[in-house]
Amino acid sequence: LRLLARVCGAIAAGDVSFALGLLDQSTIAPATMGAAEPHRLRAMAYAAGGQYPEALAADRRAFRVATAQDDRLRDLFVDGMAARLDHEHMQRTVARYQGEALTDPLTGLPNRRHLEDHVRRLIRAGETAILGVCDLDGFKAVNDVHGHLAGDAVLQRVAGVLARVMRKGDFVARYGGDEFVVVLPGGNQREAREVAQRVVQAIGEEDWAALVPGTPVSITIGWAQASRNLSIAAAFAAADHAMLRRKAS
Repeated sequence: LRLLARVCGAIAAGDVSFALGLLDQSTIAPATMGAAEPHRLRAMAYAAGGQYPEALAADRRAFRVATAQDDRLRDLFVDGMAARLDHEHMQRTVARYQGEALTDPLTGLPNRRHLEDHVRRLIRAGETAILGVCDLDGFKAVNDVHGHLAGDAVLQRVAGVLARVMRKGDFVARYGGDEFVVVLPGGNQREAREVAQRVVQAIGEEDWAALVPGTPVSITIGWAQASRNLSIAAAFAAADHAMLRRKAS
């Protein structure tokens, strides 16, 4: 920069030869910011000395260097943005796959894997939880009479009802088929009965006749407690057996 300042001073003083001599000493790499400046000053020096063809050639050289520099900056910007977009796309893809791995695609509820992970975390934290296995009554008739698309619509509506009536902090998942599971962290049997009443009432109040006429839908729930003293599999089995006993009674 000091050398270029001396060049400017020489041009202003009319000492063209000295200015050109200084420019011959400059060694600014093409990739350096301001690499076109020596060529612009050379054009000014030639013009000050009346050497207009040389001034024009130097000015064109300055333009080519500046354009090449702009192109490099643009490429760096584009490459940087592309890398950022690729990274963001990768993050979205990973998040989507993680979400899909833990979500039931039909109902949008957490799936069995997500459910078991959730209960496992509760138990590791030393908490207790009440598990409720919810099984639809009359679902086979829905599929037999109206087809599986109607059955899917029933499952989606049941999922919506369960998500709507559960308390804040409760967990709802689709376990598989027409079975759903609700988890009441720190809950007790009294709370389980209250939740069961709300669920049964809400399912009963749905207009199933409009969706699947002639095939009423209801729900049966069995409860069991999960804790460190009982494995997750045993807790689910106990809740499932409780549900089957209620269904048979």
